[in-house]
Amino acid sequence: MSLFFHYADYQLSFLDYFLKKRANIFHFLLYKRRIFEKVGIREKFLNNKEVK
Repeated sequence: MSLFFHYADYQLSFLDYFLKKRANIFHFLLYKRRIFEKVGIREKFLNNKEVK
């Protein structure tokens, strides 16, 4: 019985870890996209300055 509970606890902690890891990857991708958008905006701004 205790072995089963230990196994269930392990599975829960693994699931928790997996979900946190997935959330971190998701946040990282969003963060990266935001940085790329900022860089893209800056590049557009610089290109517009060069054209004028």
